[in-house]
Amino acid sequence: MCRIVTNSPPTSPIHPGCAREYGTQLFGEYRKNVTDAADRVVVFVSLQVDPLDAGTDNGFTFTAPNWPTDPQGVVYKVTSRYPSHPAGSFYYPYMKRLPPIATFQFIKVPSRQWQSQCSEVRLFIMPL
Repeated sequence: MCRIVTNSPPTSPIHPGCAREYGTQLFGEYRKNVTDAADRVVVFVSLQVDPLDAGTDNGFTFTAPNWPTDPQGVVYKVTSRYPSHPAGSFYYPYMKRLPPIATFQFIKVPSRQWQSQCSEVRLFIMPL
């Protein structure tokens, strides 16, 4: 069981040259330790994530009208060249790869500290 508490996301899309940090707290109860391939307990995990399209509307940009896709399309990873339309928000054909859109960091904190401290997830918006 987990409870996630977060602040509001930014109201504007990613702006080149800016990096913002949004605080998020993750509370959870885990009955088993997470281990790596060498059977060591993992206390820190960092994940870089790429943009995804959930297939729910037909707009190319963040500000496009919300034209629903019916039936819903397949979820896919957005790349610098796909979808290959110049109006796309992430269409940068000269780039080999887009930078990660966010980095999630999970830090394990002993349960005895949960009353005064919680596990923390940090979301970093990387500049394009």
